[in-house]
Amino acid sequence: MFVADIVEGYGVIVQGSNAPTDVEWDEVLAFYQTMLAADRLRVLVYTEGAAPNASQRGKLQDQLGKKKMIFAVITPSAWARAVGTAVSWFVPNVAMFHPNELEKALDHLGVAAQTRAGIRERFDQLRGALQGLPGVAAR
Repeated sequence: MFVADIVEGYGVIVQGSNAPTDVEWDEVLAFYQTMLAADRLRVLVYTEGAAPNASQRGKLQDQLGKKKMIFAVITPSAWARAVGTAVSWFVPNVAMFHPNELEKALDHLGVAAQTRAGIRERFDQLRGALQGLPGVAAR
């Protein structure tokens, strides 16, 4: 399961700990496609441990092609960090961060100071939605 939004031109996506099904991954890719179509190429990702399998990573590579999308992935999971390293082989602007490094992740994305509060707020809301808190429906 995941929740996602676009905040001031930046994608924000939050995933749980279970690996995405192919249907869920296709929904994630559709979110990325929406961003690509709008020429929004910077995404903040938080995952408790969910990570795409090899086939799903291939779909991501096919979708991105030569687009230079920049990802900052925040995770406590060593497994998700390892998968992030594999993704960085074909998406060179992927950087992995620990949960206490949100500001470093925003630096990686080049988020301006005046934009950070809105992204942090939505990031927290989406994390709450994923945990079943009221306010935002999960996809």
